[in-house]
Amino acid sequence: MDPITLALLATLAVAAATGGTVATVRARRQTRREAMRAAVRAPVPIGHESPISLFDVFWDLGASDLALTMMAHRGVLLERPEDKAKLVHTLGEEVVRSGGRAAYVAEQLEAIEEVFRKQRSAGTRALPPALAAPDRKMLPAASDAVAYANETPVGLAKRDAWRSGGQVGPLDGGGSDDIDIDAAVGTDGQALLRILFAGGSMVSEARRWFAMRQARTLRDQLDGALTKLHADFVAHVRHDAAALGNLHDSGRRWEAEVTRLEALHQADAGQDAAWAVCAEVLIEESMTLARALAVQAHANVQHTLARIDELAASGQVAMAGYLVYVNRYAFFAGRTALAEASIVEVESALGRLGTELQRLRRDGVL
Repeated sequence: MDPITLALLATLAVAAATGGTVATVRARRQTRREAMRAAVRAPVPIGHESPISLFDVFWDLGASDLALTMMAHRGVLLERPEDKAKLVHTLGEEVVRSGGRAAYVAEQLEAIEEVFRKQRSAGTRALPPALAAPDRKMLPAASDAVAYANETPVGLAKRDAWRSGGQVGPLDGGGSDDIDIDAAVGTDGQALLRILFAGGSMVSEARRWFAMRQARTLRDQLDGALTKLHADFVAHVRHDAAALGNLHDSGRRWEAEVTRLEALHQADAGQDAAWAVCAEVLIEESMTLARALAVQAHANVQHTLARIDELAASGQVAMAGYLVYVNRYAFFAGRTALAEASIVEVESALGRLGTELQRLRRDGVL
């Protein structure tokens, strides 16, 4: 075999060996990277509260280079995936000493208050804003006959599902002890006949039905007020492109967040630090979550508007008005005067009905 052929074969052999080595190194790096991804998402126990992950802290602190600096200073960024066990002591115990997750995050943000002032005024990153679309008209069980000026509370489990991209539709409202207005007031003549033929107590149910007369009247007044509010919504909001565009502000915020995180990712924050891989993975996870939240925020608006339209089209105009009511601050932002009379009427009706239902509960009717 001539020398040129031998040299060529030797060169090919070296290239093949080198290529195999490069592929092996890349595979190892990818495996280590995925291990780091799992490590930053691993739950860390923090006393009686739900576990927290390193990613949760990074996200709540604003997912920024300043957040990385703060976390590095506190010694919670990982140099190796195997170091995640140390987080129980470095992160978990520190969160407990601070008084819980919220207190820990507030404590860290206090050091960079000016930088995060705009983000914090826009709402907590752990609980992104969304329109609500409850299935029933509810009164809080702990009511003392006041007007209900705030949206119904939302369960943390539902917020967490929405936040992580696990829930497509709107956030639902209401607590487990709240009063379902229509279920509480809804006994009618047909119900009495069903109870009679089923062998139930006709007398006791008839007494309940008689005792509920005032509540039914007040419920009808509430439905009338909600119907008026829905009419205001249709007249001033539903076909106004500018008003509907404002509802997508949350989605646009998350889209801007994606753009910011992409720039941070390209800047290679902390590239020379021992925790560089940890930082890069945290930023990538934040980008993924921000994209999911942008999609969910836009879907939330479309889903809620469609739900209102469906209810109205099916003849459930009062329920459609109730959805408008619980989202009134979003729908009538900067234009409350357009529906002020209807909103006041709804709140007054809710207050009167709440008082009556409390009386019926004290009397043992409910």
